[in-house]
Amino acid sequence: MEKQKNTADIFRHSISGYETIERVAREEGLTSNITPEKQVYPDLTPEGVKLAKRKAVEFFNTFNPEEDALFFASSGEARAIETANIFRQEAKGRGFEIIKPVKTGSSKIKGKLGGEVGEGEIRTVDTLGLKVDKLMYSSVFVPVKYAGGINVDSLGEADREKWDEARKIIEADDKGSWGANFFHHSEEIQKIMPELESVKDQYDKVFKKIIRLIEFGIKKAEESGQTKNIRILAFGHENYLSYALDKYFADHNIPNCGAINFTVDETGVTAEFKNEKRLIKEIA
Repeated sequence: MEKQKNTADIFRHSISGYETIERVAREEGLTSNITPEKQVYPDLTPEGVKLAKRKAVEFFNTFNPEEDALFFASSGEARAIETANIFRQEAKGRGFEIIKPVKTGSSKIKGKLGGEVGEGEIRTVDTLGLKVDKLMYSSVFVPVKYAGGINVDSLGEADREKWDEARKIIEADDKGSWGANFFHHSEEIQKIMPELESVKDQYDKVFKKIIRLIEFGIKKAEESGQTKNIRILAFGHENYLSYALDKYFADHNIPNCGAINFTVDETGVTAEFKNEKRLIKEIA
């Protein structure tokens, strides 16, 4: 019997209007935290829905329902779950077997969103989620075109001075997306807001953990007894991917619905991005 070809792909979510950040900032101010129950759903723009549908078609054109089974995972953020669900719906329409998770999430609220939206077929994984929960910090990186409703009056004097100083950095060099602003400016802004985790911190604390989860998931796939190839599709965010992409591919920019493919073999973990491959972790 031919050996399974088990793989994992991590996708960046599709185009979002970042309405959760904008609404909570407007209604509650920057002293509030973004919690799962406050999320706006759906959160993709009409263009984001169209993009996800087109990319799902392109992705599944390369696989075969007779040979490949799918497992869906996502961060708990609405824009990632919504993107995952668009891909899941395309896969179901093509007759792919979807492996249903034992539970839809470690968090009751996040798991509920993943379960309801994805008919219990999307597993929310905390590691794939954003690690910038405090609105004071996350709002700093919002692109200028989405920042009109942010209520800064809720901040105390000291925090307002920090926020204004940090925000000037973004306004002077806005890269057009939250993740791109985070990649380019988080280390400089961390000097103003020391509690903020920088893009390098996210690489060390999140990306490396995701690689361990990929190794674990593919190992479990090999031990599952499944005759089909198991394809893990995970949907998340660029903030913890961009540093790794820059490190290994000298290209930090992962577009909406862009993906990194991972394989694991006797040499280690190999990543493929934009048709280039790099060994990113050797097996000792």
